[in-house]
Amino acid sequence: MPFPDTHDAALLVGIPAVDNEHAELMSEIGRLIGPPAVPLDSERFSEVISRLGRKLAEHFEHEEAIIARCGLRADEA
Repeated sequence: MPFPDTHDAALLVGIPAVDNEHAELMSEIGRLIGPPAVPLDSERFSEVISRLGRKLAEHFEHEEAIIARCGLRADEA
């Protein structure tokens, strides 16, 4: 089972693109914490952390764009 269960309706925001990004991000986190857990000093850990960082940056850009299209400021969301 992924960490957490990305199919849990409580985690869905109702925007398919955002829900998919959340599922991908949680899958990456699941790769880090296992099982089996990835050793912190491994090349695999570095690869996953790098990919996770890139995906997080892209995800927040997407969410900020959605917030702006709704006419809200980021501090209001």
